[in-house]
Amino acid sequence: MPRSPRRPALLAGGAVLTAVAVVTVVQLTGSNDVPSSPAAAPSTSSTPAPTTTEPVPTPVAVTSIAPPAPGEEVATDPEQTRTGGAVNPVITYAGWEAGSWSLEVNGYVAGVIELEGTCRLTATQGGAPLVDENPAEPDASTMNCGLLQIAGSDLGAGTWTAVLTYESATSAGESTAVDVEVPAR
Repeated sequence: MPRSPRRPALLAGGAVLTAVAVVTVVQLTGSNDVPSSPAAAPSTSSTPAPTTTEPVPTPVAVTSIAPPAPGEEVATDPEQTRTGGAVNPVITYAGWEAGSWSLEVNGYVAGVIELEGTCRLTATQGGAPLVDENPAEPDASTMNCGLLQIAGSDLGAGTWTAVLTYESATSAGESTAVDVEVPAR
């Protein structure tokens, strides 16, 4: 079958239109990025491409505070202390620890910050109580009791009742009792 002479002319015409579209894109956008296919090329309208303007930052004045001169007094907040009366120690953990083979309690005392105070763990099971105590440490808003322990060699198997108490020159209080199961050795 003979070839039609029009087919090469159509192909040449398509190539010319693609070239015109690429030149138009380059002229309108000022970019040398060429679309990857003729379908992606924009139309050849005479409307310029939209532009965006970046906001201009507003200058901000920065001031600095000079350090105090030698001998100049510096304002400071007074030491925060709250003292006195009944307080409520809180047990945050009470349990048997096989690794240390001991009954352990952690806790704190809310509503009081003092220079000195004592936290005391009392564990009972029918007979005489067993006791461990720590000096309480003030932190941001409480007195921290730290870790209190009673060695397993002093404890018999069964349920023990643990109570955390706090005492200072001006404050005192007792936690709610917590039961701890001690295993047989």
